[in-house]
Amino acid sequence: MVAALWVAAAVELLPEGRRRQAWRTDRGLLAGVALAPLGWLGYVVWVAARTGSVTGYFDVQNGWGNGFDGGLAFAGFIGGLLIEPPFVGGLGLLLGVGALIWLAIRCVRQRQPLPLLAYGGAVLVLALAAKGYFGSKPRLLIPAFPLLLPIAVALARLRPVRTALVLGSAGLASAVYGAFWLHGSGPP
Repeated sequence: MVAALWVAAAVELLPEGRRRQAWRTDRGLLAGVALAPLGWLGYVVWVAARTGSVTGYFDVQNGWGNGFDGGLAFAGFIGGLLIEPPFVGGLGLLLGVGALIWLAIRCVRQRQPLPLLAYGGAVLVLALAAKGYFGSKPRLLIPAFPLLLPIAVALARLRPVRTALVLGSAGLASAVYGAFWLHGSGPP
């Protein structure tokens, strides 16, 4: 959310194509930019106080095996699934990542507002480039709703019966996958 707010503020404050607004509006906008990250920073300070370490938040994340490695751990996880039979899990994950990237490109081609692109892109990067347990990837992607807008546009063009069939099938597939994951051997 902070990235989206900062992008929106930057676009608003750019001199080109901007109608000149009162200084009061600019002050409010700049106050929003300054206040936006304070919730996260406050939490980091709280964890630092509770753990007795300035890097406490990051130490806790590291202890859980979480962090940001640019996607190396996730790529290694997929690679591990691709070198051992059955290869279905690795191929499915590759297709899923490819679909997410394709949807992000579709969002840009749809000319979604820049703050929405920044938000969706930040959520996607954080989900795919973070290290840690694979099971957290879907959870991290839940707020990436801008990626669903190209699908929503495509579904809106279909007849209602076809839309219901597509959404019902997707819901059923999701339920089966979730049940298999919950009661089976785990991800993927």
